Amino acid sequence: ILHSRDLINWQVVGAVFERRPEWSVGSYWAPEISQHGGRFFMYYAARQKSGSLCVAVATARRPQGPYTDHGPLVCQPVGSIDGFPVTDEKGQRYLLWKEDGNSVSKPTPIWAQKLSANGTRLVGERKEIMRNDQPWEKHASLPYGDLIEGPAIVRRNGWFYMFYSGNFCCARECNYMMGVARSRKLLGPWEKSPANPIMAGNNNWKCPGHGTVVTDERGRDWMLYHAMHAKDFVYVGRQALLDEIK
Repeated sequence: ILHSRDLINWQVVGAVFERRPEWSVGSYWAPEISQHGGRFFMYYAARQKSGSLCVAVATARRPQGPYTDHGPLVCQPVGSIDGFPVTDEKGQRYLLWKEDGNSVSKPTPIWAQKLSANGTRLVGERKEIMRNDQPWEKHASLPYGDLIEGPAIVRRNGWFYMFYSGNFCCARECNYMMGVARSRKLLGPWEKSPANPIMAGNNNWKCPGHGTVVTDERGRDWMLYHAMHAKDFVYVGRQALLDEIK
């Protein structure tokens, strides 16, 4: 867990887990921290012992912990990752996540389902609210690069805006990019921007994606996301970047 007062300088203040949760065997990624009802929630992806990827949740009274794990919320056969909690237009809490269909050359729906009052389990029916259907979301040569993922939502002036990533993210042949869609209601219908992708690589940074919006004390919105340095001689993988949203 890292802490900052200016979104630029960060220091490590602890860890969510000092030891892995008993139900899991690894592949921990895509943590999303949120505050609701006086508690902090850490939604994260991990692999269960039977092999599939799951979205799970841990809770704490303080952002730096200690955290209590509550285990998986959803484990679809092809995998479930990239959990993101959000409140709909009626005040109901939902969890969004990506079904990891690209791992088996299938579509990658973004699902939404209600969260229980304590935020630690899913209730009711799940609904698909978006899937990969645009040319920029498909890698030219890699079948497992045909995807959308990493949904993150903010609400402004009666609109929900979903920032999401598409294409292939995480190796030298990556072509990751970010798009945005909007809807009056959380469950849709969602309209993808005709200007997508709104963020793509440049001469300095390539394959930007999986962003989360943070609002500072002056009311400015910032996108925290990852990308790869385009000119590094030594390959160090993904690095954290920060851009203002206007």
